[in-house]
Amino acid sequence: MIVLAFSVSVVDMALILGPSNPPTLSVLIARRFTNPDLMALLPASAGALLQLGLMALAVAILWAASSGLGILSRAVLRQGRRLRGLDLWMALPVGALAGAMIVAALSLAALAVWSLTFSWRWPDLWPDRMTAAAWTGRSRWLEAAQSSLWIALAATAISVTLAISWLEGCDRAKKPGLRGWMRLAIALPLLLPQLSVLIGLSGLLLRLDMAPMIAVIWGHVLFALPYVMIALAGPWAALDPGWIGRRSPWGGTVAQASTHQAGGPAVPLSLAAALDSPYPSRNTCRPCFLAAGAWRP
Repeated sequence: MIVLAFSVSVVDMALILGPSNPPTLSVLIARRFTNPDLMALLPASAGALLQLGLMALAVAILWAASSGLGILSRAVLRQGRRLRGLDLWMALPVGALAGAMIVAALSLAALAVWSLTFSWRWPDLWPDRMTAAAWTGRSRWLEAAQSSLWIALAATAISVTLAISWLEGCDRAKKPGLRGWMRLAIALPLLLPQLSVLIGLSGLLLRLDMAPMIAVIWGHVLFALPYVMIALAGPWAALDPGWIGRRSPWGGTVAQASTHQAGGPAVPLSLAAALDSPYPSRNTCRPCFLAAGAWRP
């Protein structure tokens, strides 16, 4: 479901790879929201609700398809069929994944070459002239990278602290940390279209006296915390209390032992989530741009 929500609401891929006219729904909503005319907020809000309905329709289609496939699979199994002819077809996803990784590696190599290219004319196989002007010019990459890094570190620290506090509190209260409705509540920001959530969040921020940077970090935490909770829930549930008791007499506290055992996967995942969702036209991300947009004149 999370992958489906991302696919329905993604902006950056549609903006770069998709058609520009007519644009996809997510790109059109983003353009409306970033329009200097405040009257454009009304159709942007309507578009956000439409995207939410589109997400619900996609979920319904996926649920119906999975249910139908499950019924068909059970019927085939009851008949005792082995379906050995599908062995070759099952290898296709592995090949597709390998191909996607190769394409990603080639894309990164092409980006590196283009960042040092001054002119590259068709059909030449290599640029005519190389230059480092894009790195040493007035692009202000360092300032933008520092801002992104500080926002990511702050969102990561807050998300990891909240997740560990939540799970530790649940353990002390003898209650499950991430089950039932709690699992749904934590994953809700990932299951809903980002634009729909962030446009509503920006409307809320209009009524709050909050510094723009704090609002931006809050927007990142909203999407980083679910990933941290998902990463921590399994290792935390498998944490052996006896191991913590054996570690504590040797100088380690319970919090240090718990963090060492279960907190390892959370930090890199939270950093990736906090730095994710680039918005290419503004060299920033959707949470940054939409949260900060609440204070535009």
